Amino acid sequence: MLLFTKKQWDSVFSTSFRLKKRNLYFPFAGSEHFLTTQEHPSNNALHLVPKSMTTTHVETANESHVRYAEAVCRMIEEAAKVRGTGIAKRDPEYIKTKMIEGKAVIALKGTALAGFCYIETWQHGNYVAHSGLIVNPEFRGEGLAKRIKAKAFELSKVQFPHAKVFGLTTSLPVMKINSELGYKPVTFSELTQDETFWKGCQSCVNYDVLTRTERKHCLCTGMLYDPAQDKDNPATETKPPKKWKHSMKVYQRWMRYKQFVLTKLEDHKEKRMVKKQEKLDKKAQKIEEKLGKKLDKIQEQKTKLKPQKDKPKND
Repeated sequence: MLLFTKKQWDSVFSTSFRLKKRNLYFPFAGSEHFLTTQEHPSNNALHLVPKSMTTTHVETANESHVRYAEAVCRMIEEAAKVRGTGIAKRDPEYIKTKMIEGKAVIALKGTALAGFCYIETWQHGNYVAHSGLIVNPEFRGEGLAKRIKAKAFELSKVQFPHAKVFGLTTSLPVMKINSELGYKPVTFSELTQDETFWKGCQSCVNYDVLTRTERKHCLCTGMLYDPAQDKDNPATETKPPKKWKHSMKVYQRWMRYKQFVLTKLEDHKEKRMVKKQEKLDKKAQKIEEKLGKKLDKIQEQKTKLKPQKDKPKND
């Protein structure tokens, strides 16, 4: 890494200016290096770093990436807390296994973890799912999720060419990416029926919705890519990926409606049942009071109509 003082930087361009923003990269010394505005702690210098350290590389994970497994799990867990839905916890050892098997995609910016995703197979390889798609918040807004998803999609097609690729997600950006790759929304019955897969949803906060609807509905949306349909239509192989033509507001409204139907509507139903039960209790209480009053009146009438016994006469 080369260092240039501010004075040297000014002399190169024959102008003097002050860089106010930090951690920004500017082209310098051709196309192989970038200058960062982060000052050196010792001599107040500016860093000239290789371009390879400022670009994000998306690649298939291997044994050399196992050191990032715990960071991936922490990143997924933190994202779950922020979103509050849809993401289950992961085990670092399981993530390491996926990396060693070559069934994972990792994004690195220099040595920093930028994103991750891995591949899972179900029903003897007939179904493939991309799980744990996550992007470091520091590197969001660069289209990195789309690159990672596309890389995982191509990797799954190479390793499992005849498998159906599916996914469950509550994220609207992920739905957009899946649609551009050729996924289509489907019902849960068209997804894998492997019990192991559905057990993975137990750590999700919406698992009660899934069980309450007998695994027919949930806040997640099921999406499926079937390679057999592409074989039936050879023209689709030469076409470029479809561009997203729909407004995100439509899907946002759909997700709000879905959340209302599956969560809030159930709460309203319980409240209505409680109110109904309270009304029935009050009605039963009134009927009992009326019956009690009628019984008292009948009892009084009986006592009045009952003949009195003749008193004995004194001689």
